[in-house]
Amino acid sequence: MNKSTPNKISAFLVDDEERGISSLSQLIHNYCPTVNIVGSAQNIDLAYTHIMATKPQLVFLDIAMPPHTGFDLLKMFANIPFKVIFVTAFNDFALQAIKFSALDYLLKPVNVDELKTAVEKVKQHHASIFTNQFEVAWQHFKKPLQTNKVVIISKDGYYFIELKDVLYCKSDGAYTEFHLQNNEVIVSSKNLGDYEPLLEQNNFFRTHKSFMVNVSFVKSISKIDMPEAVLINKQKVPIAGRRLDDFLLAMQSY
Repeated sequence: MNKSTPNKISAFLVDDEERGISSLSQLIHNYCPTVNIVGSAQNIDLAYTHIMATKPQLVFLDIAMPPHTGFDLLKMFANIPFKVIFVTAFNDFALQAIKFSALDYLLKPVNVDELKTAVEKVKQHHASIFTNQFEVAWQHFKKPLQTNKVVIISKDGYYFIELKDVLYCKSDGAYTEFHLQNNEVIVSSKNLGDYEPLLEQNNFFRTHKSFMVNVSFVKSISKIDMPEAVLINKQKVPIAGRRLDDFLLAMQSY
């Protein structure tokens, strides 16, 4: 039975360490009055059983729970009936999968402000969007070097794009512009630095502090006035002088 109270979000905590559950419970109790904890578990089998019984609206889910992961728990549900905030102590490929999918996560030790922000953000999510985000995360988790779809959050909503369709990315202050082959421009609410580790795995090179280019679309390099990468659609992307030699090497090895 769901023990949620009116105007509160019912939440379930999953972490293989008791101290992790205790610490997060205390933070939620002290700083997130709109969240009502309905239970917790330290392994995915118990978590599945109790989640089915309590039907929480939100699950705080640890990623690493040897020999399993939080992804293994989510794959037990034909349709995921709750929202998720991932919690992890590791900045590894699992976290990278989360970033590719733009899912909410917290790094241990959990920061109070980040916790409150994550809870507020998750209130705005729709179940169907989360399911699509999770599928992107799952694909990247299974085959981190073989998938190339990314979820972009913009002021207009969520975009699910193939990186092979992106010509280049341009920094615009705290935002990032994704310029696509079809001339569409999608503006992300994250900065270019947030995407750099993800893009580098998919043949993107940071030619300039404000640009990352998909090297598969580079037709030539112009050195007139200043170095520029000339793309197949004749657009030009600047190359910082100190990055030119590395860019040439990247192009030769592509």
